[in-house]
Amino acid sequence: KVEYDPSKEYDLVHQDIEADVAPTSAAIDAKVRAEIKVLAENLHKIYIRIGWELQVTQVEVDGARAMFSRYGDLVEVPLAEPAEEGQTVKLDIAYAGALRLPAARQRAENNDKNTLFVNSRWYPFVKSWYHEGPGETCTYDAQITVPLGWHVGAAELVGAKGTGQTWRFGTDTPCDRIGL
Repeated sequence: KVEYDPSKEYDLVHQDIEADVAPTSAAIDAKVRAEIKVLAENLHKIYIRIGWELQVTQVEVDGARAMFSRYGDLVEVPLAEPAEEGQTVKLDIAYAGALRLPAARQRAENNDKNTLFVNSRWYPFVKSWYHEGPGETCTYDAQITVPLGWHVGAAELVGAKGTGQTWRFGTDTPCDRIGL
């Protein structure tokens, strides 16, 4: 089964992610700026996917607050003005919640209880879980704040925020997974 594939209309190019994580409760409070390159003429809507268990609280398109609808893990964002081929749209999304996998996947993917989040669930992406074809790739810069004493794997400590420490990781080379 192949779902609608928006990659013919736009491409997720880069994400800047700021997230506060509470490891003991698996809670995340995050803001993401996604740069989206328009590949088609007269684009009226952008669809972004994010974990179904996370509450999207605000969406902005190019700095202006935008309406959005939610259907499971799909967030539909109508554009105030149609976007044209070659245009870059900046989509800001604020979201929060406790990330949980369905029970069977939780057991299979998190047996050791050391990994809070499975890839592609805690940050926005365009293609669906069931998309057939090449994976989605983008560059990213993530700043993750965790309580003192916790560490973010493969990340560099960059400072303090409140009672926590902020860790940074990212890539200038497009990749298809952002691990936390």
